[in-house]
Amino acid sequence: MPVDPQLAPLLELFYAVPTPPVSQLTPEQNRAQYAKVVAMRRGEGYVAEDVGSFADVSAGGVPARLYRPAGRSRPGVLVYLHGGGWVVGGLDSHDAVARALCRRGSLSVLSVDYRLAPEHPFPVPYQDCLAATRWALSSLGGPVVVGGDSAGGNLAAAVALTLGSALAGQLLVYPALDGAGSHPSHAELAQGYFLELPDMQWYWAQYAGTADRTDPLLSPLHAPSLAGLAPAVVVTAEYDLLRDEGDLYAARLAQAGVPVRHWVERGLTHGFLGSGATVQAADEAVSEVALAVTALLDEAAAP
Repeated sequence: MPVDPQLAPLLELFYAVPTPPVSQLTPEQNRAQYAKVVAMRRGEGYVAEDVGSFADVSAGGVPARLYRPAGRSRPGVLVYLHGGGWVVGGLDSHDAVARALCRRGSLSVLSVDYRLAPEHPFPVPYQDCLAATRWALSSLGGPVVVGGDSAGGNLAAAVALTLGSALAGQLLVYPALDGAGSHPSHAELAQGYFLELPDMQWYWAQYAGTADRTDPLLSPLHAPSLAGLAPAVVVTAEYDLLRDEGDLYAARLAQAGVPVRHWVERGLTHGFLGSGATVQAADEAVSEVALAVTALLDEAAAP
């Protein structure tokens, strides 16, 4: 299907004013530019969804923000790892996503402010996310799902590889999973859909540094085995150059005997979780993701 008609104007707005490629900007300039993109996707008049409470916490020494829903919360927590190419993003950029998942799923969300590349390349962001997830397992009570979008999906997959069945599940939304290979969607969707291939290649370089790109904790798609991992929810977007990576990972998980729920959001692009306030299809996708996480938590908490 074509790009969603409510999303198409955002694409036009995004490309209306030419901006330098991310490789020509400093990390600080990239972070400032990303904040503008986040605001554009939210749209004018954006109002954050209400939650019961939220507070900044230290999750195993890693800064984080814990959201609690109003009323009764189901047991457990979603540890959420934000996207942004391991270089940009943080608690504020993904506040709307965390709030929506918390409210619509009636679940607690721990949003993790891991350290960013290039100042802190691999394995530092992964280590921060692992420490925060271990803290959630030991300190918050109930089952734990680790999840994230884009670069956060990469980090969530790496944490899930490490912790295995200790987790109740893993949520991977348009994840970046292969820094060492190429896939048909890389060429097919290289330009024109928010995330462009040269930018993704630059992000990988900032995060990977001098590390082996086939290290499974860096590129989870290169893990020799996915057997024994926690149940997964994998969501990709039709117009996303990372689509094939997520689709292939979902297929490999299923082949390894891991319970997987996988779907492709038709008509949407990379980053759709941040467009729910302006694009109805994206808003519906956020709700579906929230319900998928609640199903993982409920199944893990069942007698």
